[in-house]
Amino acid sequence: MRSTVDFTYQLERRLNFIIGVVLLLNLFLLTGIFSISYFPILITCFAVSLFYFIKRFERVVVVDLINNWNTILYIFLSLFLMLFQLLVADNKAVFKMNDCIRVIIYAIYFSWTTLLYTDIAKFKPFIFRFSLVCFVVLLIEGIIEISNPLFFSMLLSENVSKTILRVGGTFADANAFSNAVVILGFIILKFMPQIAEKKQMVLAVFVLTAMLYLVELSGSRQGILLLLVLCTYFMPGFFKKIGLKRMLIVGSILLVLSLLFLPFIYDYLLNNPDSSMARILFDDENPKSINSDLERSNAMTAGLNYIKNHFYLYGTGMFLFENEWAVHAKGPISYPHNSFVFLYCQYGIGALLIFYFLLIAVKRAITQQLWPLMLMLGIQLFLLSNTVYYPVHFFTLFVIDFCWIRQSMTLKKSYL
Repeated sequence: MRSTVDFTYQLERRLNFIIGVVLLLNLFLLTGIFSISYFPILITCFAVSLFYFIKRFERVVVVDLINNWNTILYIFLSLFLMLFQLLVADNKAVFKMNDCIRVIIYAIYFSWTTLLYTDIAKFKPFIFRFSLVCFVVLLIEGIIEISNPLFFSMLLSENVSKTILRVGGTFADANAFSNAVVILGFIILKFMPQIAEKKQMVLAVFVLTAMLYLVELSGSRQGILLLLVLCTYFMPGFFKKIGLKRMLIVGSILLVLSLLFLPFIYDYLLNNPDSSMARILFDDENPKSINSDLERSNAMTAGLNYIKNHFYLYGTGMFLFENEWAVHAKGPISYPHNSFVFLYCQYGIGALLIFYFLLIAVKRAITQQLWPLMLMLGIQLFLLSNTVYYPVHFFTLFVIDFCWIRQSMTLKKSYL
C-alpha cells in the first residue's frame, strides 16, 4: 500500500515538473514538425494541473494562499481585466484566447505546485533542479538554433516568426530568451544545494559561461544589463570567499587573457554586429541598434499620447487596443516598448492595482534577499511591453511569493 502511495506521489511530482518546463519555456511551440496546433498541448497542461489542484485542495491552505499569495491575486486580476474588457468591447474586438488560456494555466499550475511542495525545505531543491533543467534546455536550443536556424524554425509552430540573426529559442524573442537565461541562472546560483566546494565552483563556472554564451547569441542588450545585476549581487560574496590575494591573481589573469585575445575579440565583434557586445560597444554605428532605439522612443511617445488622449483615466482594453494604437503610432510599431505604459493604455487607472501587486513583490523580494529578481524583472517591464504575459514573469513572482509565505508560516509556528 505504501509503495503505491509513493509511486502515485512520484508520478505527480514528475508530471508537475514536466508541465512546468513546458509552460515556462514555451515548449508547446515545438509542434511545427508535427504539423499540429500547440493549443491542445496547452489544454492538456491545464487539464492535468486542474485535476491535481482539485485532488490536493485543502480549504485551510487555499484560504491562507488567497490571503497571502500576491502572485495568484495578480494573475486573477490580470485575467479579470482581460475578460472585463472583452465584455465592454464591440464586435470588432479580437478575443486573444491564447493569452487568456495561458494566464489561467499559470494560476492553476502554480496553485498546484504550492499545494504539492508545502515545505520550503522541499521547495528549494525542486526549484533548483527545475531551473537547472530549464537552463540546460535553453542552452541546447541556443546551440541548435545557431548551428541550423532553418531546421530549428521547422520545429516551431507555423505562426511563430523567427530571425536567423539572433537566437530566441522557443520564446521566439531574443530579449525574452536572454532574460529567461539570466533569471534561471540567478535562481540556480542562489538555490544551489550544499555540495562540495569544487562541485559548486564547477557548476557556477558552467552557469556563468553558458549565460555569457547565450546572451551573446541573443544579441540582447537587456541580457547584458541583467548580467550586470547578477554580478553585482554575487561578486561581493565571491571576492570575500577567495580573498584579496586570489582576487588580484584572477583579475590579472583575466586582464592578460583579454589583452592577448583582443585582436580576435575585435574581429569577432566586427563580423557579428548583431551580437550583444557588438550592439553595446558599436551602438552608434549599428543601424539596427539605432533603429531599435528610435522605435522605442517613438513607441514611448505614442503610448504617453494614448494615455493622455484618454484623460489618464480609462483604457480601451486588450481587445480594442490595436485598433486605436494605429492612430497614435508612427510606422510599424506594435506596442509601446514599456509594460507599465502598455498596461495603462489597456486598462487605464485600473493598471495601478497591478502596479500595487508588483510593489508588494518588491518588498517581499527584499526581505528574502531576492531583490535582483525583481530588479531584473523591472528592467524587462520597463523595456518590453509583452513581458506581462511571459511565463518567466509569473515564475519570478511565484518564487518570491513562495519563499516569503513559507518563511512567514515558519515564523508563525515558532511563536506558537
